[in-house]
Amino acid sequence: MLQIFKEIGTDKEFDWGIIRKLQVFNGQIIKIISNNLNLRLAREGS
Repeated sequence: MLQIFKEIGTDKEFDWGIIRKLQVFNGQIIKIISNNLNLRLAREGS
């Protein structure tokens, strides 16, 4: 894993592009999960 990052590390723009995409992707997953949990809690609560 570290070897891959060392190779990518030579191209900073490419490296940061991947990190930004991962952050956006993770943010979307967290939103979807929290929305699903909120819906479930609302259904069970009523």
